[in-house]
Amino acid sequence: MESSDRASNDMGRTQIDKEHEEPSRGAEQSATISAVTTGDSAAEPPVAVRGTLSTAEEASDQDLPTQAGATDSLPEVDLSAVSEQALGKLCEQIGAKLGSVSERDCSAQNLAMTNGWSVQGRPIAFKLFSARGTDAGSLGRVLLIGGIHGDEYSSVSICFRWMEFLERDKTNAFEWLVVPLANPDGLLRKKSQRQNARGVDLNRNFPSRDWDRLALAQWRKRYAQNPRRYPGAHAASEPEVVWLQQQIENFQPDVVIAIHAPYDLLDYDGPPTAPKKVGALSLRQLGVFPGSLGGYAGLDLAIPVVTIELPHAGIMPSQSDIRSMWLDLVEWVHKQVTGFPAVALTPER
Repeated sequence: MESSDRASNDMGRTQIDKEHEEPSRGAEQSATISAVTTGDSAAEPPVAVRGTLSTAEEASDQDLPTQAGATDSLPEVDLSAVSEQALGKLCEQIGAKLGSVSERDCSAQNLAMTNGWSVQGRPIAFKLFSARGTDAGSLGRVLLIGGIHGDEYSSVSICFRWMEFLERDKTNAFEWLVVPLANPDGLLRKKSQRQNARGVDLNRNFPSRDWDRLALAQWRKRYAQNPRRYPGAHAASEPEVVWLQQQIENFQPDVVIAIHAPYDLLDYDGPPTAPKKVGALSLRQLGVFPGSLGGYAGLDLAIPVVTIELPHAGIMPSQSDIRSMWLDLVEWVHKQVTGFPAVALTPER
């Protein structure tokens, strides 16, 4: 799925309008983190986050990212304390960056992390929501990802709104793994950018089967080596992509939902059947690009991938549009996974 250069222009118009809705408080703590780990314990964090997070923060606008170094001579650290500090700093930075998500909104979600660290040592945070609406347990698994492109603010903000819906929804029949910000370095730079800290477009770096044959060749020929679409030196070269790949492997989602902006449409990759509309967004499939999430998960792994292209990168949809998109998505997921329409979908207000 392609995201347009219109994102950069859109960002210059206005930051996302501040919403005054009080954050939800009845959230259940994330379910067992081990459900999405890649081993028996969390991996060592990069040197940039050990002891202090200031190194990663100061490096955010440098041309060269902070690199993890040798760790054999370093003293042991309390990984849970490091994770807690890193998540707190992440929420602080998100609240300072986004007009529609305050630090309090972010902290209220009690985000978790395992071994996911960006190039510059920021955590790739997530929340796992368990099914509550069926005695039979979860009917399926859904992976929801925002912020793959760092200059698409609205894709991050809407994830937090939808997490609030999930917290209040006693009819939720699915297990949701929500990653609101997959590219923290791209968003949290002084000037946000599409790519990660190493200048790689994460949505061209997934290890699709056609990556070696097409990714760099298409970047050179079709995009004239546009740095915004650089796919990386090799497939899955970036830690953010490696982590997402691990979550897909371990969580085994029945559906993946990726949020982008600002094409104002609905895209789809994978086995039938695509949703025809989500809220005011209509289906208009744009094709598959080497190294894209749609190509990797949708075509190679045969997992349905729905791509929500919001109308604006820097302006949130209205509250009614946010809700109608969510209800349409949940209804489609239910029918896609179970073969039957959903009942009683409206989130509690």
